[in-house]
Amino acid sequence: MADPIITQAQVTQRMVGLRPYLAQIEDIEEIIADRLRGTIADFQRELQMCVVPTVIKQGPADDEVEGVDYDLREPPLDWDRHHIGQLPSFRMRRRPIISVEKIALKLSEDYDLFQFPPGWYTQHIQRTLGIVSVVPVPVAGALLDTTGNMIYAWMMARTPWLVIPQAVIVNYTAGFANPATNPALDDFRMYLAEATALKVIGDIRDMLPSSVSLDGASQSFDTVQQRLESRQKDRDQFFKDWKLQHNPAPMVVI
Repeated sequence: MADPIITQAQVTQRMVGLRPYLAQIEDIEEIIADRLRGTIADFQRELQMCVVPTVIKQGPADDEVEGVDYDLREPPLDWDRHHIGQLPSFRMRRRPIISVEKIALKLSEDYDLFQFPPGWYTQHIQRTLGIVSVVPVPVAGALLDTTGNMIYAWMMARTPWLVIPQAVIVNYTAGFANPATNPALDDFRMYLAEATALKVIGDIRDMLPSSVSLDGASQSFDTVQQRLESRQKDRDQFFKDWKLQHNPAPMVVI
């Protein structure tokens, strides 16, 4: 199992004044773990990214099982001549890209037209933006056969359709190496802990009185919640900055 992105201790650090009261809740660890999973999913969806290395297959083999042989299945991509121009370029749904294992054109769910040689794309991956370009160059021992060349030329220039839906299969791995310590994720981990703490407070605030005291110290749940909510603008700016830096600009067809 991969190391956690953040620990439960990093979440409770954002609620340090409430720790004595959180300890009174029998299943607090399960509450935090559940909310942490949900917050990670929210952040990944908002930022269109994967945090931990994730094996994604758009065209798994018949004997491969999701959750065993790979982590996630996606539908294939469209072959879109509006966007690809002279050279095919495909935008992955999740980023950053760690590696690309396969790119193929398919005729149906069960029949690949042909598979691109790795030498056509391995040096043309914009990993942060999640974009893979295909540059046809001679590769010893990996050239398309005659039928493949004919089909490729037809799809590039002669097909009457500008868009062929779900005609491209890309199997790839997305995410960050060592997400618990990767410096590129410092802000991500901080805001993730704060957002998780805010969700935990929302879950448990009705389990204890709104203001409690222990050993002469008192701390309002509302006060902690307001302090975390005050960081919402900072978190929104973080999302905005992340998208500008890591996500490709939206395409517009004129």
